[in-house]
Amino acid sequence: MNTINNARSRNTERLLEETYLYLLSKHPKRPVNVVEICTKAKVNRATFYAHYTDILNLQEKIEQRMAKEIKDLLIDPALGESIMTEKRMTVILESIKKNKSFYDAWYRSGRNESPSMINRFIKAESNKYGKYHVLYCKAGINALIKNWLNDNCEAECAEMASIIISLST
Repeated sequence: MNTINNARSRNTERLLEETYLYLLSKHPKRPVNVVEICTKAKVNRATFYAHYTDILNLQEKIEQRMAKEIKDLLIDPALGESIMTEKRMTVILESIKKNKSFYDAWYRSGRNESPSMINRFIKAESNKYGKYHVLYCKAGINALIKNWLNDNCEAECAEMASIIISLST
């Protein structure tokens, strides 16, 4: 039996997520549907619906997993304090690059807020304009990351981290 959270169930979810992201990367201008995912993954639709209510639910689960991954990187004590450093930003950019198809889809879907919790390291009190400084920096960082993804992550992660950190202070 394929019960929730057993190895087989987790493998099926991973397969469905990877297939969804693969199809998104191959067809960036159009939505992916359940039939396409099931055909490519070689599973039936009942299997898909045993794990997800619909495509949006699949997207939400992927987004939650990516947000947790980035959150874990932000609070990783091995990377120093919880403030943003070039080293920590480099690790985050490496994660974004590794999951490029997800982030391409994220930004292509029209979302302007980064799933990477960027506001965590921009200090509102560091500037007399407070929240406006935060909004300005978040928009700029998101634009840089989006452009970097559109350029197929050509610039090295460390180089992008240096640029982002220097422009965010």
